Amino acid sequence: MRTWNANKDLAGEIEIRGGFAYTSDGRMLATTKVPYTEGKRYSHPIKAAPYAVIDYTNVKDITMRTIYDAEGMQIERIHPTDHGFVKNHPAGGHKHILQYDEEGKLVPRPKATPLSIEDWKKHFDILRRLLEQ
Repeated sequence: MRTWNANKDLAGEIEIRGGFAYTSDGRMLATTKVPYTEGKRYSHPIKAAPYAVIDYTNVKDITMRTIYDAEGMQIERIHPTDHGFVKNHPAGGHKHILQYDEEGKLVPRPKATPLSIEDWKKHFDILRRLLEQ
């Protein structure tokens, strides 16, 4: 059984769709938040709990969201910024859809994909700061 850090204000407003928890207005909820530690790089485990949604944070924002499938395999990363690499991410916020080879190994360097309207709806809590810039 999986759990998420549900805000008490959301009680009764959480809906499970496709294994993931959503608010009544369609925002995906994180199951875990990983705080930034000065001088350390984030580790993005390839395997986690089924339907895990992990938010990585810095002092003031969520810097990335990693999403896992029913088998607990990492399937998508949502980034609200271009990481300072405008050439690689001209739209700013973007996502990476992860793929695996026949042996189940992660294919390196997943290509950045622009965010869809559905992505904006599901991940608005971490993407809204793009509108504030």
